[in-house]
Amino acid sequence: ASMGDLRAVYGLSAAEAGLMRALAGGERLKEYAQQHEVTYETARSRLREVFRKTGARRQAELVRLVERFPRARPA
Repeated sequence: ASMGDLRAVYGLSAAEAGLMRALAGGERLKEYAQQHEVTYETARSRLREVFRKTGARRQAELVRLVERFPRARPA
């Protein structure tokens, strides 16, 4: 499976999938926002969409979802 598979399965945008992967790699939301040059509020909005689309309620659940897709895992 790849990041494309992760996007297809959950209907995520590229930005949402990237956020999910970053969080699974241990990155904090604030760090993600800074590295991707988006506001913290934009990152939070993306995270809410990821939760809605995946059905996850916590970031730990997102990590488990990413682990189901070996090639989507952070390096």
